[in-house]
Amino acid sequence: MRTKNLLIYESIWDMIPKLTDSQIACLFRGIADWRLGNTPVFDDPLVQGIWFGIEPNLNSLEESYNKKVTANKENGKLGGRPKKTEHNPNNPSGFLETQDNPNNLKEKEKEKEKEKEKEKEKDKDIDKELYAKNKSSIHYIMDSMNCSLDEAMDIFYSTDEYHI
Repeated sequence: MRTKNLLIYESIWDMIPKLTDSQIACLFRGIADWRLGNTPVFDDPLVQGIWFGIEPNLNSLEESYNKKVTANKENGKLGGRPKKTEHNPNNPSGFLETQDNPNNLKEKEKEKEKEKEKEKEKDKDIDKELYAKNKSSIHYIMDSMNCSLDEAMDIFYSTDEYHI
């Protein structure tokens, strides 16, 4: 199948002003013959030489066009886009699967942060409770090792004697 468009490179156009009107007409008749599937015949050796420069480009373009047509046919056999579902504001794309909305992603991230904060609060409550039960031991570690409360608690909780 021939392409619907014809591309002539600028390098070929640079040669056109050097040709006479009859040579230009002969060249374009040859291109038209090629387009119709015939082999062009040129009497003028200059036009024949220009044709030898044009023909490989035209054949290459035709080959790439045919590959694209074949690929499009194969893709068309796959059925195209999935059918739209009923109007669903949670799924405006029409696909069967709901995709995450960027706005919903932000909300989910906020929810995750809130959950992390709640876990931290629980940890603090547990730490306060354990601190209250083991206050004297933790203060002893602080005094003897000259460290902060957090460091002392970490040391206390890492010892073998301490089990939750």
